[in-house]
Amino acid sequence: MKYRDVVLLGNGVGRSFIDVYNAASPPAAAAIAHNGALRSLVRYGLVDPVVRLIRFTRLLRCR
Repeated sequence: MKYRDVVLLGNGVGRSFIDVYNAASPPAAAAIAHNGALRSLVRYGLVDPVVRLIRFTRLLRCR
């Protein structure tokens, strides 16, 4: 059971989100891959904070 299949595909808003994501992701990924400044911005502004948040929440659950 996947979240996408059960929750998102179960309603119109979720299906629309998946459609937009599937259309926008490949060009966005290509732009990020070919632009060093954009790649750094995404890494330090999005990826690293998300990783830190996940690690922090895991630490809280282990207590």
